Amino acid sequence: MTKQHRAFTLIELLVVIAIISILMSILIPVAKLGIENGRRATCRSNLRQIGAALYLYAGDPVMNGEFTLIAAREGAELSNQYPLPPHAMLLGGVMPTKGVDAGFVSNRVREILIDPKVWICPSDKVDGDNLEPVTPAVTIADIGQRNISYMYIAGHRLISSPENAAIAPMMCDEANAMERGDATPANMPKITDADNHGAEYRNVLYLDGHVAAIQNADAANSIFTNLVNTDILQSID
Repeated sequence: MTKQHRAFTLIELLVVIAIISILMSILIPVAKLGIENGRRATCRSNLRQIGAALYLYAGDPVMNGEFTLIAAREGAELSNQYPLPPHAMLLGGVMPTKGVDAGFVSNRVREILIDPKVWICPSDKVDGDNLEPVTPAVTIADIGQRNISYMYIAGHRLISSPENAAIAPMMCDEANAMERGDATPANMPKITDADNHGAEYRNVLYLDGHVAAIQNADAANSIFTNLVNTDILQSID
């Protein structure tokens, strides 16, 4: 007697396809979120390393507690922080204050952070209005604007700062839109879904050295909430 094999009916096949589709719609977003959470953790680790290097830089006896600054933005009051000790260029695109001996502390922070990958958020793919690719520099000496995923906030002091160190931002995820000069503070362009971690998430390094995430609809500007004197600050991305 010949055994007959029962085939799937069209309805049964459609039911199986529907179940697989539902499972994929559930599992794929969960997997993507897991990957992104891992990237956010790496980003926070990067910022903690940069923070440690900034502290070593500012803690040098010659620096006397000063972090790298740049010339005052229009209408700001950075003049109360002069005269400054010599400062070298800190990040790509950040020019030292006038009268600086650029040979001094030749990129001290970069000498501490010798891995170019530390300056790149793993979720950061493009930067700038033209959405140019973001990649690690070949060497730390080659680092430039498109090799950095973070915005530096100049103007803080390690010693005698008027700010609560736990809420004073020093560095954070940058946005593709330019965030510098007169955009500081509280007048930043909105973070978008194309930025490091999406439109409502930003990792922030604070003056006391801890790193935390800001998660809200205005993650671009809320990092400046409750600061005492924002006039002395200037962002450079």
